[in-house]
Amino acid sequence: MEETLQGQLSGDYRQDLLNLGNGFLAMMNQHRQAILMTLCEAQRSPEVREVIAQSPLQQRKLLGEYLRRQIERGVVRELP
Repeated sequence: MEETLQGQLSGDYRQDLLNLGNGFLAMMNQHRQAILMTLCEAQRSPEVREVIAQSPLQQRKLLGEYLRRQIERGVVRELP
């Protein structure tokens, strides 16, 4: 997903969040069949479960890095 969005983030906070959300949904739709097969395989394979568990962490990291840059720019205020 990071490669897909590279160059699409403009710094416009609202538009960038929309692009992130739309990019995630597009990726899910594009790879729907593979995702479903992977989820089925995860029931039998701990290795596949581990790979699946990493996906939300990667998405959160991408969003966190974006928000950190927005905080540094003063667009978003940091909360405790």
